[in-house]
Amino acid sequence: MILKKVVVVVLTFLLFSSCGGDDDSNCHLVDCAGFPALGFEIILNDENVFTKGDYTLQDVSIEGDQSDKVQPFLAPIYSVNKFNILVLEIKITDEGSHELTVNLADDFLMDINLNVALSPSGGCCGGIPYLTQAEINGEEYGSNPFFTITLD
Repeated sequence: MILKKVVVVVLTFLLFSSCGGDDDSNCHLVDCAGFPALGFEIILNDENVFTKGDYTLQDVSIEGDQSDKVQPFLAPIYSVNKFNILVLEIKITDEGSHELTVNLADDFLMDINLNVALSPSGGCCGGIPYLTQAEINGEEYGSNPFFTITLD
C-alpha cells in the first residue's frame, strides 16, 4: 500500500512539473518540425554505391560556408530491395543562400546551393529553419528533398 502512495505522489509531481510556466503556453504539447534534410541515392554502374560498399560514410566530406552545421548520415530505405541513401541534415539557422560541396572520396564533387528561411518568430515553433530552394550541380530542384545522382 505504501508503494502505491509513493507512485501516486511521484506521478503527481511529474505531472505538475511538466506544466508550462507563468504564460501557460503549453509549448511542451507541440511537436514542431525538425531541421530540413536532403536525401541522395548515388548510383554508379546501375548500383547504389553505399549499398554495394563502394563508399562508406567516412568517404563523405562537406565543405563550404556553414558546413559544420550539416550532418551527413546513411539511412536504409526498404522498398522492393533495401538500399542506402546519403542524408544531409541541414542545421543552418542563418537565413539566405548557402553554398556547400559534398566530396565523395575525392572521386566525385556535388555542388549544393541552398536557400534557407526561418518560420515566423513567436509562438511555440517560431524561428525554425526550412529550405525554400535546393540547387544541385546547377540544376534547381525547388523544395524536393530526395535526389538520385548518377555518377559517370
